[in-house]
Amino acid sequence: MPIGSFLLSFFVIWRIWTVHHRLFDRVKSIDNRVVRINSLWLLCVVVLPFAAEMVGEYGDEPVVISLYTGVLLASSLTLVWLAFALHRADPARDRPGLEQLIGNAAGLSLAFVLALAVPGAGYWPLLVLLIDGPVLALARRVGRRKQLSL
Repeated sequence: MPIGSFLLSFFVIWRIWTVHHRLFDRVKSIDNRVVRINSLWLLCVVVLPFAAEMVGEYGDEPVVISLYTGVLLASSLTLVWLAFALHRADPARDRPGLEQLIGNAAGLSLAFVLALAVPGAGYWPLLVLLIDGPVLALARRVGRRKQLSL
């Protein structure tokens, strides 16, 4: 299943690279702190194909699922850390997608905990990632209603 793990790797990296690109979209300059955090994020991207290869090789072994989900979680948390560091460097700058980044990190945290707690669950805990968008949209809607009622 090498082609499957390659494609998995490609699409996951493509997705997180797109998020990373949007994060840096309007950044004019960065400091050393941002460079160091970005290097950690890059390490996650480099490790991801290895984790995907393990998925292709060993399937639904609990250690492999934990490794794969853990690498995704590390990447997600590093993107959140980058977003905060960029905001700190330029507080006037908008923080596009920060809520979404936090929601994704929360979903991956839950998926990681479920993968560790329920070894027989396979990759099903990753389906939690499908609900962060709708949950965020609902939270925004509720927030707007509260503002309107004030």
